[in-house]
Amino acid sequence: MGEGTFGQVLECWDRERKEMVAIKIIRGIKKYRDAAMIEIGMLEQLGKYEKSRSSCVQIRNWFDYRNHICIVSTSLDYGNYELTKRDNPMKLKHW
Repeated sequence: MGEGTFGQVLECWDRERKEMVAIKIIRGIKKYRDAAMIEIGMLEQLGKYEKSRSSCVQIRNWFDYRNHICIVSTSLDYGNYELTKRDNPMKLKHW
């Protein structure tokens, strides 16, 4: 699905839920792993309040595979960053 500084995102079939999911595979570098753990915490917190909103990526699970943090989430056509750019919430004004 995509590749970036932190790693890559794959679209996969979840055999248990019978749906497509996105798996974000984070590079096995300490600073990226640390950032991934912060992202997991934020996604889990958002998930508590965003169950009814289908426009946000929802974390399904996460795991550590050979020193790579892997984040399993709902599969959308766009990521959280693209969603923020598209919706443009609270545009900042400079005085």
